[in-house]
Amino acid sequence: MLASAGEAPDHDRYIGRTEAVAIQPDGTRALITNIDPDDEQRARFWSLVEQHEAVASNDQMSLRVNDRPAFWAKVSIHPDCPAELREALGTNTPHEPIRFDIPSGKAMRAFLDKQPGWVKPTTANKTSGSTPFAAFHDGRKGRIQYRVVGELPDELDEGERFTIVREFSAIFERRKMPFVAVMHAPDHHNNEKNWHFHLIYYDRPCRRITETDIANLENRGFKTVGLEPGMWDFTVVTPKRGRTNGKATPIKQKKVDGITDKTWIKTLREELAAITNHHLARAGVERRLDPRRYTEMGIIADPQEHLGTSQAAAETRGERTKIGTANELRQWKAIMAQGDALHRQALADAEERIERYRRSRRRIKGTEAVEQEANMLRDNLHTAAQLDDIAFRVHHGIERVRSRAAHVRQANRQLVQAFDADPAAGRPSEREESQRLVVAATGYLGLLDDRLTDERALLVDCRRDAAALRQQALMIERQRSAAVAPPGATIAAKPPMVESQQPALPTPLDSSSAPETSEATRRAIAAAMAAARSAGR
Repeated sequence: MLASAGEAPDHDRYIGRTEAVAIQPDGTRALITNIDPDDEQRARFWSLVEQHEAVASNDQMSLRVNDRPAFWAKVSIHPDCPAELREALGTNTPHEPIRFDIPSGKAMRAFLDKQPGWVKPTTANKTSGSTPFAAFHDGRKGRIQYRVVGELPDELDEGERFTIVREFSAIFERRKMPFVAVMHAPDHHNNEKNWHFHLIYYDRPCRRITETDIANLENRGFKTVGLEPGMWDFTVVTPKRGRTNGKATPIKQKKVDGITDKTWIKTLREELAAITNHHLARAGVERRLDPRRYTEMGIIADPQEHLGTSQAAAETRGERTKIGTANELRQWKAIMAQGDALHRQALADAEERIERYRRSRRRIKGTEAVEQEANMLRDNLHTAAQLDDIAFRVHHGIERVRSRAAHVRQANRQLVQAFDADPAAGRPSEREESQRLVVAATGYLGLLDDRLTDERALLVDCRRDAAALRQQALMIERQRSAAVAPPGATIAAKPPMVESQQPALPTPLDSSSAPETSEATRRAIAAAMAAARSAGR
């Protein structure tokens, strides 16, 4: 729902602005709509939607303080108690029911759910039939305009990208929902791969009325004074038949069912992923979109706050901003949490492999011998997991300390390229500043890379040693396969090892010849901690 008048038409103008919309090979804008191709006519359409859509009403709450005086007394002094609730609890008539507006019934219920002794209204009624603590009255929401922003693959050409937009738009066309979709090309203010589209829509099917519609209304007994062909059907408002008061909207169509359901967003994500993946496959591109949420994929990510134009410009100049710094901290925490999750999974997988090994070897060997082998397998797998974890943190620590300078260099390179492409763009001072920042960032990154030589070497060492330990573990497990193979079975030969690609490995069960990792581990841990400290500064 859009609260302020004029926001819906303004957003249509914003996404359709000339400098942002991609231009197709035939010179036309990459824009699709079933409302009207004329920008001003679409703006008028959205203004009419705002004017005729049901006006939203506020959420409300009702209670009687004396029904639960002790509970409400504690709530009123809670530091997080919403102001509207605190004011209502201070009423001079605690024995009378009071009903008051609240900004959000959902937020109020979330607050009360955390208060000791709170009983949800439905629970109170079902379990004991007693008077509920409070009642909630969610207001009507006058939905005006929904908005979708979608990524478009950089690997495809403009025609293929716009085909994705066209096919995705068909979802709304089939449901006869008014919409406008535009494809935006990247510019010098954002990443050169930032191809995307905006789609805004209204969930009530609409059409323009005809002479036949007007005649039918008149035949049904409605007054048709002032009606003209070409009007939108939802704007047709007439007196009710046989009444001196009241108004009717006889040809206004019902909203499409299911648009406000949680499954609708999931449906849109799945449809866009399927369409995009089809075109990626046709183009021979291996990358695929996954429509699932990060949490469903096991990816830990904290939503970041939008920088805005002024703060984004400051970050491009290499200046720290409050939002940018907070976003970096969120991202770093998410990366570290992801590393923790990967390490836990590696250890769990290792234990599963060890248990499988135990079960198979106990058929032919004594418990003591099997446990010795299982312990060696555990040492290899756990140490490899530890080295992988250290490598993960060293790698991301290095990337973190380079990230700000890398961003400044990349963003200002784009600005320099834009200035070169259009000499009239920007002031001479802006051009000089961007060139200076590219040079400064490049020099800083070169100095930083020199100082990170040891850390990069340790990263290579950790990955190499982890790979050797995993290979050692695999060779131990192959003994199990050979030992339990049925008579006459053929065991696949181990592929020949290329000396230039793989280091020579020790004998499978000779623990004294296992790769030496303790010193490398200590050095890598120190590097990871140093990189993490640098990233946190």
